[in-house]
Amino acid sequence: MQDALATSEQEQAQAEPADSQPTEDSPAAQFKTLTVAEGTLIVSPGRDPRLPPLFRVESHPKVPKDGQGGRTFVALVDTSEEGMLASHEFLNGMEFPEGTDEGIRDAGFLVFGPGDRLFLRSMQGDGRPEDDQLEMLVLGQESIPRASRNAWRNVKKHVGGPRAKRTPQKARQDENGLWEGGVPWEHSNHAVNVSTSERCYTVAQSYQMPPAPLAVAAVEAGDPALAFAMKRQAYATNLPPIGHESNYVSPTMQLNISPTQSADSLALGNFKKDLGSFGGKHKDEHDSSGGMTTMITFSDLHPSEHPGFFIVGDFGVAIRTLHCAVVSFGALPGGKFFYMPPELIDPRHDNKPIETNIANWIHSGLYLTSPAGFLQYYYRALCQIAYHFNRQVPDKHRLQIDFNKLAECMSIEDSDGNIRHAEPWEFHPGSQTVSTEFGCARADCPRLWDEHKVKREASIPHCVYLNKQRQSTSFSPGASMMRHSS
Repeated sequence: MQDALATSEQEQAQAEPADSQPTEDSPAAQFKTLTVAEGTLIVSPGRDPRLPPLFRVESHPKVPKDGQGGRTFVALVDTSEEGMLASHEFLNGMEFPEGTDEGIRDAGFLVFGPGDRLFLRSMQGDGRPEDDQLEMLVLGQESIPRASRNAWRNVKKHVGGPRAKRTPQKARQDENGLWEGGVPWEHSNHAVNVSTSERCYTVAQSYQMPPAPLAVAAVEAGDPALAFAMKRQAYATNLPPIGHESNYVSPTMQLNISPTQSADSLALGNFKKDLGSFGGKHKDEHDSSGGMTTMITFSDLHPSEHPGFFIVGDFGVAIRTLHCAVVSFGALPGGKFFYMPPELIDPRHDNKPIETNIANWIHSGLYLTSPAGFLQYYYRALCQIAYHFNRQVPDKHRLQIDFNKLAECMSIEDSDGNIRHAEPWEFHPGSQTVSTEFGCARADCPRLWDEHKVKREASIPHCVYLNKQRQSTSFSPGASMMRHSS
């Protein structure tokens, strides 16, 4: 695989010494760093000069020694407010290249493969690689544990079914209510698509899926410091462990289904028909700048079909969507606040069978994660609810709940008949304990998470643009998006 990647790089880009990089139009004094001294500049004919220059480095202090193979690149970026706003304007008007080998090559985009990773280095910084920020990592199937690969093969069989029974069109019900066409996973009234996309389905709150361990593994392999910050935030806020008890990175998941298309002028329209905005250039407006998004591709293609590319416009990079690959890039879908439905409040529901038309974690949690993960979330949710209620009791009455003892009262039986007990929560509401794992107290977590996000937002053009709007208008703050992608 490495030989093939090296050949591809030689064909795609001519390498020149790093010190031959042309200077920016802006005065040099504006920047502390004008090159990546330890790297080789990648010069690609056709590449727009407004895209950040990319350098290949042979080693990097933030890449583990085992590194899972692949190549390491550094993007040199002007992270000043002026630079980020100019980049935002450019990206908004930028036309993405055609998703073919020729289209990507002619646009001067760098093609990423398994094991490749990209760091961002600020031109306003001192040029120390230790300060670089991971922006992208591609894990190939050779880096994915065999058990996870087998689990994904089973998912593919369940979702797609036999090739002979699939149709390119979305599944529909006939006049007798029988399902026909599409793929088997769509043969259910529970498969409700996202409103703007015919074949994009939010699965995190409706169906247990096994990508969570892969998403965690990808973030931990890419940037341990980022993984630590995300894990601390998830622990402090009781993030639901979707899919697996170890999941602290992905509070929601989405399944996208689309047949292959001919590489012609109709392709984009056909993809958008199935995938809506996700089928072309788009910004994920509701992503958080503090985390990462993980995209898992597991296509079932004929040998003659091209897998296509996932394009990240901010850096002029295209990832070849191989048979099985995990792509992590800056973003994290935002979560929702706890919702108390009428059946939890109204006495008329006290003795009725539990029914709900929302994704209720108490009713459906065991379908969405493991028994141990469900128990831990349930216990912590009770802590959160009880503390919220306690705050409404006048202080003079000194009402107290021992949340550690509450954990001792709770257990669940797993699928093997083992009794699992809840583990005490160091970060329960009101706790002043300094965590042995995270080295801070619960009250420190909001500040630490905000500092983490501010640092990452400084190199995201759209985030800088939104912050500028908030400063100059009454723009209502919301969750931050990450990158322009397709």
